[in-house]
Amino acid sequence: MKVILFILSLNCNVRRPFLIISTSAALSVWETEFLRLAPSANLVVYKGDRDARSSIRALEFFNEHGGILFQILLSSSHIIVKVYSYI
Repeated sequence: MKVILFILSLNCNVRRPFLIISTSAALSVWETEFLRLAPSANLVVYKGDRDARSSIRALEFFNEHGGILFQILLSSSHIIVKVYSYI
């Protein structure tokens, strides 16, 4: 919870998205806490098989001008290592 509140406090001054890396088992806990504490934050939970992650990248990562759509990217370490070049 402290991390979420810290990110929210920085969000006004920081224009880059935040990356939170967690265990796969804890992703749903993080997502629930973000929805509870910051329901208006644009959170993308990056998980699933290759096709699901490809869809997430296509729909939720970038707008038509190449701008980043999300404020917070939440994923697990093993997925981040697999897809490092995409993010």
